[in-house]
Amino acid sequence: MFKKAIIFLVLLLAIPSLNFAEDEPDDRVARLSLIKGDVSIQRADDKDWIAASVNMPLQTGDYIYSPKGARTEVQFDNSGYIRLSENTDLGILNLSDKIIQMKIGAGRATLGANETHFEIDTANAAITPLSSGRYRIEVDDEGNTTLIVQKGKAEISTNAGSITITENQKIKIEGDESPEYEIASADKRDSWDEWNDKRDSVLASVKSREYVPARVSGIDDLDEHGRWIYAAEYGYVWTPTVVEVGWAPYRTGRWVWRDPWGWVWVSYEPWGWAPYHYGRWAFVPGIGWCWAPGERAVMWRWRPAHVRFVTGPAWVAWVPLGPGEIYYWRHTASAHVSVSINVNVANAVTVIHHDTFVRGVRVAAPLPPNPFKIGKIIAGPPLIVPTKASLAPLPAKVVPRYAVPSPKIINRAVVVKTPSPPAPRLFSDKIKDIKASKGMPVKAVTSAPQTQPAKKGVVKTMPVKTIQEPKEGTKPLKPKETKTPVVEKRERPEFKKDDGKVQIPERKKPVPQKGGEITPQPKKELKKKEDISEPKPRKKEGIKPKKELKKREYISEPKKEKKQDKVIKKKQEKDEDDIKKQPFKEQSKDLERGQRGKDKGPH
Repeated sequence: MFKKAIIFLVLLLAIPSLNFAEDEPDDRVARLSLIKGDVSIQRADDKDWIAASVNMPLQTGDYIYSPKGARTEVQFDNSGYIRLSENTDLGILNLSDKIIQMKIGAGRATLGANETHFEIDTANAAITPLSSGRYRIEVDDEGNTTLIVQKGKAEISTNAGSITITENQKIKIEGDESPEYEIASADKRDSWDEWNDKRDSVLASVKSREYVPARVSGIDDLDEHGRWIYAAEYGYVWTPTVVEVGWAPYRTGRWVWRDPWGWVWVSYEPWGWAPYHYGRWAFVPGIGWCWAPGERAVMWRWRPAHVRFVTGPAWVAWVPLGPGEIYYWRHTASAHVSVSINVNVANAVTVIHHDTFVRGVRVAAPLPPNPFKIGKIIAGPPLIVPTKASLAPLPAKVVPRYAVPSPKIINRAVVVKTPSPPAPRLFSDKIKDIKASKGMPVKAVTSAPQTQPAKKGVVKTMPVKTIQEPKEGTKPLKPKETKTPVVEKRERPEFKKDDGKVQIPERKKPVPQKGGEITPQPKKELKKKEDISEPKPRKKEGIKPKKELKKREYISEPKKEKKQDKVIKKKQEKDEDDIKKQPFKEQSKDLERGQRGKDKGPH
């Protein structure tokens, strides 16, 4: 055992270029974990807006914009998250181990803080959570800030002082130079809060946390897209459940250039954060490809990708690193670099054309079947010079106009409590250095704070105003005065009653304004009103008064009959007499016939 240790030490000393831990970038990165709609990004080293892609790593100086109808979420390892509603912009001022500092120009966002080293800066306030919790921030178009502490405790700092609010409280800051505040109870939860509640419940119920070390982030999508199994050789491993036939790790995605690492893998798969930036991949017979988080602390550090590269004249190939294999962050071409054990797995190696690797455009060209047998095996990223197309995870996707925020909002200065570092150099400026080093990344600059002036055109700065101690004579932060509207009192005219009659007071003469005269008008004579004890019914205009119904008169004396009525009456009386006489005539005839019959009979 002692001899093996000596041999290993000699090999390390013989290869000075393999001091992989020396000067390795330790920059903190954030994950774009959720996208709904046409979310766009402006990188810190570029002025153009590009289409956002899930699992894109974010750095200091990056801008994110969530346009109308969109929503997005940014995760900061296990320290917390921030979610943006529609029409909301977010700038990352500082992303380090000491602080996570952001700015909001306008819009609505919710911050979930598991640690207290957060700072959200707006046009007139710097918000610092004092405990873990959930905080809702709103900034209107005029730059006024509203903070609702849904859980936790926060301090709000302004140019005139600071104030602290606690759970279920709401504060609104108005004004910049002499700000005023107003504290009230938190508003009732709306649809935005309900969506955040559902998202929080998903993150809280992740079972994969039982199998992954606490330092590993971006595992909340593993439960939905895979399962955990026990492998005798590797312990508990995770395997995706829905993949295409012939699938292999590091195949569904894109290589993007990000300093200070160089080429970084951006997976298009929703779960593609932790399995591609932590741990190793192994092919388990009977199961397939499995991700092993690992048990060593070195496996829990975020890396741009865990692969072994091999390059050729016009092609680039890579294969996933297996458990126990060493990751090299710096480019090294040496005979002592071992080939990955996964090279022997069928369909494990991915090969693409050089132009496809750089520009993201597919090129139809013959590719070698086994590049690791004929190519140059290297450790670390390949020495390939990027182009501007290498900055975008989706280079073919066009950003619509409405997905680009207004320059007024982006260029709005914010007040900061903590000075932020300078933005990195623009890609158009540092590409000269990258070409000179034949594809080596440029180390990030960590010098003076951003409040110092920078060389014009070399860097893209975010306008900030550092909060200073209030000067003598500065008005302290004070609550907003509630102005009560003044109502002009009008004297009600008194109607005096004298002997049952009303006396109407005379109106006051109008006072002429400056620059104008009042033309006197002839007074109208007031008619005396009738006694109001028995008022007459009011008549509506345009409606005729109804006629009064006269009572029917009953006349005791008989009326004189008309001539026509006499004739009719006389005729009726005659008809009645005829009717009475008719039966007597018929009777007499019958009697007369009977008498004649008696006379003619036999004697």
